Amino acid sequence: VGRRVIQHLAGFGPRLLANDLEPDLAFGAKHDVRWVDKEQIYKEADILTLHLPLTPITKHLITARELRLMKPEALLINTSRGNMIDERDLADALQSNRLAGAAIDVFHQEPYSGPLANIETCLLTCHMGSMSQDCRLRMEVEATEEVLRFMRGEPLRQPVPEYEFRMRESGRSLR
Repeated sequence: VGRRVIQHLAGFGPRLLANDLEPDLAFGAKHDVRWVDKEQIYKEADILTLHLPLTPITKHLITARELRLMKPEALLINTSRGNMIDERDLADALQSNRLAGAAIDVFHQEPYSGPLANIETCLLTCHMGSMSQDCRLRMEVEATEEVLRFMRGEPLRQPVPEYEFRMRESGRSLR
C-alpha cells in the first residue's frame, strides 16, 4: 500500500521520506524517495501516513514522544492497523494544538468511542479502508491464489517476510 501511495504522490512532486526494515532502494530511486530513520520522518513530515502490519515492532509506534517530535502543522494518517498510535496521546496532541490534524480508520478497540471522537481536527472512519467491492474481491482472489500455490508446492507471490517471523519469535520492540 505504501508503494501505491508513493506512486500516486509522485505526480505532485513532494519530497517523499520513507522508512522500512528492508528498503527497496531501486523503487526509492525511481520515485525520488529518501530512506531515512523514523525520527527524521517525525521531525520533517508535513503528512505522515502509516502503511504497516501490526507486529511487536509497530505496536505503539507513535506515542507522546513521537508526537512531540512532529511539527504543529503536520497531519497524521493511519489506515493500516489499530494499536500503532496511542489514541490518548494523539487526543492530547490534537487538543493542545501540538498537531494540526489526524485521520484514523483503525483503532485499538472497534467500534471506537474514545476521546478522538470529540475532536474537530480528527477525521474518524470505521475501519473501511478496504471496503470497496473491487478491493474485497481482489483480496479474496489473491488469498485463494496463494493457497492454491502453496498446495501445489509453488513459490508464493506474497509470503510474509522472514523478518516478521524473527520479530515475533524474539518479541522485539522499538524501545
